[in-house]
Amino acid sequence: MSYGIFWALTALPLVLLIYLIFVLFGIKIYQELNLKEVVSRAPVSYYFTLQNESVLAFSSIKVTLFDFGVDYGDLDKDAEYELMPHSGHRIQTNIVCKYRGEYDIGVKNIIITDFLGIFRITYKNPGTLKANVLPAIVHPDANFIEEQSLFSSSVSSFEPQQRDLLVRTYVNGDSLRSINWKASAKRRELMVSNMIAEEHSCVHLLLDTHRYSNKIEDYLPSEDELLARLITMVLYFTSQHIDVNVHYYSAGYERILINDMAQFDEFYARVAQIIFSPDVDSSLLLNEAKGLMHINDTDVIYISNFADSAIAESPNYSDLNAGNFAASSNTKNKSEVKS
Repeated sequence: MSYGIFWALTALPLVLLIYLIFVLFGIKIYQELNLKEVVSRAPVSYYFTLQNESVLAFSSIKVTLFDFGVDYGDLDKDAEYELMPHSGHRIQTNIVCKYRGEYDIGVKNIIITDFLGIFRITYKNPGTLKANVLPAIVHPDANFIEEQSLFSSSVSSFEPQQRDLLVRTYVNGDSLRSINWKASAKRRELMVSNMIAEEHSCVHLLLDTHRYSNKIEDYLPSEDELLARLITMVLYFTSQHIDVNVHYYSAGYERILINDMAQFDEFYARVAQIIFSPDVDSSLLLNEAKGLMHINDTDVIYISNFADSAIAESPNYSDLNAGNFAASSNTKNKSEVKS
């Protein structure tokens, strides 16, 4: 009897380890998002399934999740699951991806424990789920509209339908409604009236795409806030019938012109593909953009991750020849404005 107990206790750890090996080869995990394109800060349905494909019952299965950038809602992260042979357990919840970018979400590791709780093995999930998250679309609120007064006191008071007293020669592309027939008859050529808003109806947004950190937990929240702020500005100025020119560096110097809301989808698709890089020289953006701006008819807003970035402190920013220049910065994921 004593020898039998001795050999049983001696063999028990080996039996438990063999059991855990069976669990490792017998458990499968499946996970999926119900949308192919995930938008930052918007809830999306997510599920994962633990599947037991062996003839043994699994006693204690626990999962650990990728925590950075994801809110799993009411999902119980400490739950342990038991699986009968050839059965599965499906867990579904709504998650929120907090930041724009590409990063891992869902199940990171699987923790398995034997029946007696003696051994515990952490098994890395081989099929991790990577989400490509689009930037958030944040519509301007009352606080944002008040903030824009720092950039230009006249931006929100334009009336594009009001005619100016000055006239000019008609050119292809001018609206027929803008033709001043009285002046045309007097000068015997087609003349059009300038719109009051044409004197100050354009804003240039300079987006700094320099990456100021190598740590994903530092640069990803900051870049997400930066793009959300850019989108909000475009929505605001477009709603005020103001043309918007967005200048930035991605693979090279790029410029987007937005005249009305009909072009927003194209603008958003291009913004979603913007690449931030530590190799981007912010001063190059200034040199490329300033040649496209006209004297006293433009507001220039420089959007950057940090208030002490290259253009905001550069003495050459006055070369922009712009009516108003302001720097909109985001430091430590907290928006602040200086003009």
